[in-house]
Amino acid sequence: MGEPWGGGDPLLTPHGDLRDILGDLGDGQEDLEDLQDVQEDLEDLQDVQEDLGDVQEDLEHLEDLQDVQEDLGDVQEDLEDLQDVQEDLGDVQEDLEDLQDVQEDLGDVQEDLEDLQDVQEDLGELEDDFGDPLGEGDVEVEVKGPL
Repeated sequence: MGEPWGGGDPLLTPHGDLRDILGDLGDGQEDLEDLQDVQEDLEDLQDVQEDLGDVQEDLEHLEDLQDVQEDLGDVQEDLEDLQDVQEDLGDVQEDLEDLQDVQEDLGDVQEDLEDLQDVQEDLGELEDDFGDPLGEGDVEVEVKGPL
């Protein structure tokens, strides 16, 4: 006749409930290992999130660098404008020097006119002293050129 618990030595063969319990413990062990794997995966996800935060900060720094580069471009344009202004000031300086030359020339013309007036006065005195020996009367002098 067969033995109700499946045969063999009843002391060496686990009872049916005990077999189920041992099986459940094995399943629980596997579940625990699965939970540990999930925990490791969650920690990896946290690391990835931190890395994404770092990447976001790096992107913000890149945007800041782009802004700085744009500002440097503006500064370069301002420097070019300043060079243009300096060139214009050089032209103004040349114009001022030319104006000074013109003023000096006008001063020379003024001196020449004064000398001419002196000569006319001297001629007037000579005419008074000697009459009009050439019979030409008053001499008119026409000055040509800038005054």
